[in-house]
Amino acid sequence: MSILAFLSLLILHTTQASPFDPHPHPARSLFFDGWYARTVDHKNNVSFAVILGVSQTEQDDDYTQTWLALLLSTPSHTMETKQVFLNQSTVNVISRSNSDAGALTSFRVESSDFGYIDVQDTNATIKAAFPSIGVNIEVSVNNRSAWDPKAPNTDGPESWMRHLSPIVPLHYFVYELGSNSDYRVSIKNSSTSDAYTYKGQGHTHMETNYGKMFPRAWLWAEGMNTDDDTRFVMAWSKLPLADFIPPITTLGFRSKERNWDMATANLDFFKCKYDSETTKAWWFLEGSAPLLGRKMVVNVSAPLDSFSDRLYIPTKHGFQNQSGSIESFVGVASFQLYELGRLVANHTIDLAALEFGGSYVSNHN
Repeated sequence: MSILAFLSLLILHTTQASPFDPHPHPARSLFFDGWYARTVDHKNNVSFAVILGVSQTEQDDDYTQTWLALLLSTPSHTMETKQVFLNQSTVNVISRSNSDAGALTSFRVESSDFGYIDVQDTNATIKAAFPSIGVNIEVSVNNRSAWDPKAPNTDGPESWMRHLSPIVPLHYFVYELGSNSDYRVSIKNSSTSDAYTYKGQGHTHMETNYGKMFPRAWLWAEGMNTDDDTRFVMAWSKLPLADFIPPITTLGFRSKERNWDMATANLDFFKCKYDSETTKAWWFLEGSAPLLGRKMVVNVSAPLDSFSDRLYIPTKHGFQNQSGSIESFVGVASFQLYELGRLVANHTIDLAALEFGGSYVSNHN
């Protein structure tokens, strides 16, 4: 490929609509789009997530699989996991946004099999119903809390790497970091057939992954504390490339006093340790931004018996769960923030999400 052609591809990518919108997918090529929405209600000690993914293989010209997962963590910290594949002929992925850089998000994914996800600028609605497995979820999200309020439909955890679509096989964008929401959720207990039903007000985190392939191993955590208005999200990913490529890492923390971001792309430094085999699984991440004189030390842990069943991920053969992930929604995340070597803040966030994926499931370092 010539330098001119390569630059043209980069320029084309920078003129795409909001990264949260469905993406143009090339024919006869691996590609997937995925959306994740997790709602937390600290008052009722409840958290649940809706995950939706569409994928196509190298032999196809359009999406051939749609996978939906519904996860509910109850007040007793029981995790209910429901996963289904939709009849593809019933699925419509509708982008209503224009292609201008920073365009407002506007799309809908719908199916007569389950309902719909509809996102319009700062509001989102999710309705999912599966009477056969006892699932019914309604979420209404408003007053979006964007990753970067100054550039809500362009900037995200990837930093400048979002422009490298032709050479980076996976992209990640956080649409909102715990926006206000109203919800009602009912999921049948897989053991007793009784239904868990909860409703109220919470906060919803929404994000997307899209591209050609998932990492071969990854760690992810996210959470919010409504008492002191703190939010965070962090990810550590080993891409399926050469071993000499370091993990791609992002760490974002928001509070009333501080908006701190660290990323491999910004030449920040990270130390990582984890253990997903102990009775209490944990992840330690330390991030340093030398040019800014900042350091964040994060510990996230959750009981091993609070994790979900293994979730499906997109692969070159379609969605599979052999190398998938497990998630808990009852993690406890502690943060220590340092500036110029001085401790400036301590925060604790309950009901945090913690995920181990790929070869990091049932593993440690």
